[in-house]
Amino acid sequence: MKKPLLVDHYANTVYFLLTNGLTVTIDGHDVHYEPGQAFTVPCGHAYSLHNLTQEPAVLHFTRMLAESSE
Repeated sequence: MKKPLLVDHYANTVYFLLTNGLTVTIDGHDVHYEPGQAFTVPCGHAYSLHNLTQEPAVLHFTRMLAESSE
């Protein structure tokens, strides 16, 4: 299972991995995470999530809106 490439132009997103392992790709750089770990995707950066097992990963996430430049 893989979440396709996404870019959030409006918020920084913090993910907390509850179950299963994930490989997270941010701007082409892969990092492996285990349950209990957290990671942040900065506003405007391309990212995708890839499950390491057949079971769906469960994540909790919080979006923090970025400040407007206006």
